Amino acid sequence: MIKETPEYLKVKNKLLFIDGMDYKENIFLSNADYHASDLILSEQIKTESDFQSFNNSLYELFPRDINQSINSRSEFIRSTKLENESLRLSDVILPSLSLLGEEKDATLLDIDLSKMETADQFSDCFVELGSLLYSKNPLSLNSKLEQDKIYAFAYGSGSKYVIVLINISDETANAQISNINFEGFTELSYDAQGNLLNKRQLQKNTMIFSVLPGYVTILYGEENGK
Repeated sequence: MIKETPEYLKVKNKLLFIDGMDYKENIFLSNADYHASDLILSEQIKTESDFQSFNNSLYELFPRDINQSINSRSEFIRSTKLENESLRLSDVILPSLSLLGEEKDATLLDIDLSKMETADQFSDCFVELGSLLYSKNPLSLNSKLEQDKIYAFAYGSGSKYVIVLINISDETANAQISNINFEGFTELSYDAQGNLLNKRQLQKNTMIFSVLPGYVTILYGEENGK
C-alpha cells in the first residue's frame, strides 16, 4: 500500500524498512531491508567455548532469507534484556560487539530509567561505545592476546581508531597491540559492574594493556595526533 502512494516515489531512496516479525520457521518472508530481533542475556561468558556457543546461538536467532545470499542482509538487535544479576560488564559488551559490522548493524540495550536495574549499571559504557563507534568500520589488529581470556575489537575511520578490550575470565590478563601508535589516545577503564574507574590520556605509545576480570578497556583517538 505504501509503495502505491505518490509520496513514496519522492522518498523511496531515503527510506529503510525494518521487519520486526518473529517467524515460526525462522525463514524471512518480507522484502524489508533489515530484520530486527530481541536478545536475552542470562549466562556469563567466561571461556572461548562459552563465546563460540553464544555466537552460534546468536546466528541461529537471525531468520534466513532463502531468496538471497547468506550475507546479503544484516540484522538489528532492537532489544537486549538482562535476566541474571550476576552478569558482568564483559558479559554485556562482548555480545553487543559480536558480529557487529558483519551480521549485525546495531545493538540496543533496554534501560529502565525509573529504577536502578542491572542494565542501568552498564548504560554509561554502552552509550559511550555507541557514540565512539558511530561511522567507524571494523578493523584487524596485530596483537598478542591471552585468547582464552581477552577479546579485542577494533574500529576506525581514516586515522581515527577505537579499540575495545574485554576480559571474560576470572583472572587479570594482558593484551599487546603493535600496529597502532597510542600516544595521545584516551583510555577508559570500566569495572565489572560498569563503573568508570579511570579516564586518562596516554602520554607515550603503550603496547601492553592489563585488564582485570570482567573489566572493559576502551582506547580511542587519532593516530599520531593527525
